[in-house]
Amino acid sequence: MGFTNMWGSAMEDTVHGLLKGTCASAYPGSWFVCPAAVSAPAGFERQWLGLATEADAEKYFRDEAILDRVGSIVVIAHVTDPRQRSILVSLGSVLGSHPVVSPPVILIPVVPGNHDVALHQLRYEKESVTELTKLSCVDTVVWGMPRGTLLQFQIAAKVRHIETQLSQLQDRMVCRAAQTERAEAAKDAIHGITWQYLRGKCFHAIPRMRHIAEDDQMVGGVLLGPKVSRGPFGII
Repeated sequence: MGFTNMWGSAMEDTVHGLLKGTCASAYPGSWFVCPAAVSAPAGFERQWLGLATEADAEKYFRDEAILDRVGSIVVIAHVTDPRQRSILVSLGSVLGSHPVVSPPVILIPVVPGNHDVALHQLRYEKESVTELTKLSCVDTVVWGMPRGTLLQFQIAAKVRHIETQLSQLQDRMVCRAAQTERAEAAKDAIHGITWQYLRGKCFHAIPRMRHIAEDDQMVGGVLLGPKVSRGPFGII
């Protein structure tokens, strides 16, 4: 029990240290989530959620009306901790069930304890973070446990990058829809030309066949007329 409290205290000290020197107003529209029993840093009470269990993810993020008002979700987590990882997977599952309104998730992987030692240990966390990314639990990652203003700038840059990507994706989708519409219009036009216009045009343009002309003659039951052409396999 004493070890658990010490570990939880270290996690709280680490999280509070990252946000020290900044205020909630520097992150408009962002919610901060920690999959551990960590109290809200000073000034972040209205934008802070501590997820103690997997059920908390469903409790707070199942409402699409709430998700629609959130600009981004910033997750601060020790990803190799089995409990925190499980909660993160549950969070990704809940958000994945609302793909239209779910905000982007920015992960800040941390290691509780001494900052310098944690930075060294953080190098071994990349495999776990990559797995979470493949599971669509996070959209982007802020590495290096930046603090204060540096963290603020990096989160803002990540949000801007995601917004740019979404805008470009939307433009490509609109362009692709326009191309598909033009292709369908061309297909309909070709069909109309081939089976309506040309059929009617050819019917009136081709004269009726003359079965017997003045210079035609019957030879052996075969109607012979003027020579039109000669090929390697016969004469017309």
